[in-house]
Amino acid sequence: MNTDKETTKKDTTELAWNKVGGAWNELKGEVKKQWGKFSDDDVKTINGRKDELVGRIMRLYGVSEHEAKRQVIEFTNRLYQGKAGAERYAGYGTHNA
Repeated sequence: MNTDKETTKKDTTELAWNKVGGAWNELKGEVKKQWGKFSDDDVKTINGRKDELVGRIMRLYGVSEHEAKRQVIEFTNRLYQGKAGAERYAGYGTHNA
């Protein structure tokens, strides 16, 4: 059962990730710099979808889901300067990474 606090956190996370999706065209180059194994087709398929990004990192780099999420947090941290804000932006708290 979701509490109001959990629901609000989920809604905030989804809104934040929607900003990434909305800026995906501008971020494609940064994504390819961070994860050089991504092809143009990979980046196109990801299309700003967080779960797809995590899945591609796991598959192409052979890392765990935990590690892939950590990389997404680190990436957004680099882009948006500020660990707490980046975790919110990426949609993962440190306890979930």
